[in-house]
Amino acid sequence: MRYLSLFSGIGGFEVAIHQVFGNKAECVAYSEIDKHAITEYERHYPNHQNLGDVTKIKKKDIDGLGRIDLVVAGFPCSDLSSVKHKDRQGLDGTKSGLFWTMLKIMKWAKTINPDLKFIIENNASMAHKWRDMITDELTKLFHKKVYCNYFDSSQWVVQRRRRYYWTLSEIPEYKGKRKQNMNDVLIPIAEAKKFTLSDKAIAYLNASPSHLISKHGEIIIKKDNCYLKQKVPYPTRLSTRGSSTKNDYISCLVTKYDSCFLLDYRLCKGEHSFLPRYLAKTEFNNLFGYPKNYIKNDHTTIFTRLYGMSVVPLVIKYILNHI
Repeated sequence: MRYLSLFSGIGGFEVAIHQVFGNKAECVAYSEIDKHAITEYERHYPNHQNLGDVTKIKKKDIDGLGRIDLVVAGFPCSDLSSVKHKDRQGLDGTKSGLFWTMLKIMKWAKTINPDLKFIIENNASMAHKWRDMITDELTKLFHKKVYCNYFDSSQWVVQRRRRYYWTLSEIPEYKGKRKQNMNDVLIPIAEAKKFTLSDKAIAYLNASPSHLISKHGEIIIKKDNCYLKQKVPYPTRLSTRGSSTKNDYISCLVTKYDSCFLLDYRLCKGEHSFLPRYLAKTEFNNLFGYPKNYIKNDHTTIFTRLYGMSVVPLVIKYILNHI
């Protein structure tokens, strides 16, 4: 099974593909420009050829790769995701507009192999008009029914990550058991206390920026050596971000470290007391279901961004088994 990987990041699709197909999987090439992502990718897949910037790929480059059986791609969601509140331009945006470049590359690959398959991934918070446009454009290219499949990674791992996956097959609803629980993810209590949020970070979460539109919210206030939540009649960042050890899953991990925090009730006595803390690197790795210590980068901001841009391999494995 010969595949082309676009917008490859740290190689999340690759992890799933090689676990499913083993030695039968051959990466004809990948495309990535982020230097930190490339470093991590090359540690795991040193023999894969990087085509670089997708906008610089020519038809002759794709022709030179020979027959391609599968294209996988998670093109940028920056102009589509609801995380960006203002001036979202969707597929007309500079980054998410790379969809059109991806489509052109897929057209070239399809010329060589009319039976080409694909898995295209993006954020499920996009407006329906963009979701439907993606489906329509893929349908025009392949002259076949294209399915927009919706999956939440919390069906497999303890992270809620809702995504669309476009394929030529309708992927059945997942009815299996989740592969992990909160105890599989969280670091020990003694270690967790080292990641407590600073007063400055807490003030940031308690603030109410103008783009929030809910009518009420919550802040966290210090009591003794722990914290409690307090309701307020205005929206706050705390209300829209973060997670709690009382929940069944952790909110979607994004590319910004200060947005990936946890209200850890294990660290205080009393039912309503907790310490707010950042997630540790091992927790990030576990929440995506990657092999142990997949990313080696020591810089916390870069580490977080690389995972935040990636896919959950267990979800991709499920899809691969049904295409």
